[in-house]
Amino acid sequence: MQRFLFLVGLSALVMTGTAAADSLNIGLSDKLIATTYQMDYRNDVIAQASVLHAKADDHRSNVLGIGFLVGDSYNSGTVQPHIGAKLFALDGEHADGYGLALDGSVDFNVAPRVWLRAELAYAPDVVVGGDFDRYYELEASAGYQIIPKALVYLGYKDVQAKNSGNDYEVYQGIVVGVKFSF
Repeated sequence: MQRFLFLVGLSALVMTGTAAADSLNIGLSDKLIATTYQMDYRNDVIAQASVLHAKADDHRSNVLGIGFLVGDSYNSGTVQPHIGAKLFALDGEHADGYGLALDGSVDFNVAPRVWLRAELAYAPDVVVGGDFDRYYELEASAGYQIIPKALVYLGYKDVQAKNSGNDYEVYQGIVVGVKFSF
């Protein structure tokens, strides 16, 4: 299921045409690697494919995501909001699930090279399948543009699923990363 979702999403990203801007985001910690490839079409539609591998407590988890966001990229001001949805598949050692999550993010340019970013994705019971009832991802980060095509950041990431009142923690903690623009 996960491979299918990833391949469908990757194919959709490739077939939708020439991208105006591409970026690759790599976040790391001692228990996590998270990568996101993003294409920005016509400055207002963003397509993303993401892979997350984490080890929390006594289990390992993998999350694949494919989604689209629309935003106000024409606004060259300090705030850039985006809203969209993504398909995800979670493969854990003790449980598996999939679904459709609503996704939203906002980027704040607080100084010429300093960025703050927040993102939230949430999927309620009605759009989640497998062993889970709900799913969410929360991320907040602060970044500094070290060169025109690279940004380094420090952030916090929380990815969890719930089943029958129990929390299934994928990852919760600090992330250090770099985002490359092409």
